[in-house]
Amino acid sequence: MTRKETARTLAHVVLWCVAIAALAAVVAETSPRQTAWRGQLAASGGKMNRPTLRPLDDPLAQELKRPINVNLEDVPVRRAIEQICKEQGIAVEFGQLPVPSAAGGHWLDQGAAEQTGSEIADGDTTLSAPATSRLNQVAFGNVLRLLLEPREATFLQWEDRLLILSDEAAHDILESRYYPLPYFGPENEWIDVDTMIDFITGLVQYNSWEGIGGPGVITEAKNGMWIRQTQAVHREIRQLYCQIDRFRADRYGCDYPAQPGEPFSAAEARILERLQRTADLEFIDVPLIDVIHTIAAQMEVNIVIDVVALNDEGISPDTPIYYTLRNISFHAALRTMLSTLQLDYVIKDGVLVVTTLRRAEDLLIGRIYDVRRIVPDDDYNELIDVITTTVSPDTWDFSGPPLFPAFGGMLGFPQTQRVHTEIAQLLLDIQRIRTTPRAQRPAAMPSNRQRRAEARI
Repeated sequence: MTRKETARTLAHVVLWCVAIAALAAVVAETSPRQTAWRGQLAASGGKMNRPTLRPLDDPLAQELKRPINVNLEDVPVRRAIEQICKEQGIAVEFGQLPVPSAAGGHWLDQGAAEQTGSEIADGDTTLSAPATSRLNQVAFGNVLRLLLEPREATFLQWEDRLLILSDEAAHDILESRYYPLPYFGPENEWIDVDTMIDFITGLVQYNSWEGIGGPGVITEAKNGMWIRQTQAVHREIRQLYCQIDRFRADRYGCDYPAQPGEPFSAAEARILERLQRTADLEFIDVPLIDVIHTIAAQMEVNIVIDVVALNDEGISPDTPIYYTLRNISFHAALRTMLSTLQLDYVIKDGVLVVTTLRRAEDLLIGRIYDVRRIVPDDDYNELIDVITTTVSPDTWDFSGPPLFPAFGGMLGFPQTQRVHTEIAQLLLDIQRIRTTPRAQRPAAMPSNRQRRAEARI
């Protein structure tokens, strides 16, 4: 080999070394979220399973969506769940954590196996209290949530069976799933990853994310994100994606600003429609539980009383009701009767749930509104100021992640159902004014000066 050939070979080797070093630097460069992810992976001893997204057509997931009928009369919750699962042909385990499977995408924080709630496995008061429930055509998964959530318990999909755990134990069982970045608008523009992270962390259980005391982590990926969270949070993230899908279905804005955010299911749409119907109601010394059953029969919807929440506030389901109401909507009738007992109702899991004001105020829902016909220039500050100063101004919490994520005419709020109803009505009124020609708008109310002048004439 000549001296020139040797020099050329050495030059090629040097160039390859420089290229490899540059590539290694690019790979090593990570965002703060990726750094946090890798740090937690190292802390776990590298035992994190390979993340795998549960397919949407998973047989167990489809079974949980299937509507069923339930008729329980003072049956212990655990026995009720065992009976319902047996009827549906689904295996169920209580408080025992199986060995995680690499195909399941599960990741367990250290000590999770010891914190799975032995009280559930031993059958103490957590699930031994009696339950009474009559439900018609409610999704199997929603039935389980209605039985478990008031008792601070939940269920997980674990391969081909259900696992019943306390909320505290489920908090430590995480799954990693990939979510693509959505796109919408006339130009089919992509939502950038930082904006999508603001929507997710601001509208989906914001206190469950890392940095605010929760375990959830979002890692940027090509055209999407890896999200490590509990199954319950993943379910809400998918609901958020459904809201965005409905938003982009109308490319130029919809007639009702709240439409993309509600409802989540046909059952909830039916309840909203029935609440606007009117009726004559008369109850003289009738127990609350019987009043609710009567209204449920007239509305032809499922209504559940959150007995656990009522007992915590010292309110008996047998409290007598004295009301005579004529030609009143079911919505107004329920609000009127329940408010005197410091109660309220929420629409949840496909049914109408009667609960305490405290529990209703704790139930925050992330909802996206279509304001493209209200804010055409993407300047949301004025509209946000109008909403927060006129709609329940004392209920807004300005701490935590971005409170009002916005992008391309989408504006999100985490709020209670009652406040969301007021926001939707306000935005609808503003949109009607903005989109109605001035000549067709109703005449303005006369001022006091005009009234005095007309009186003198």
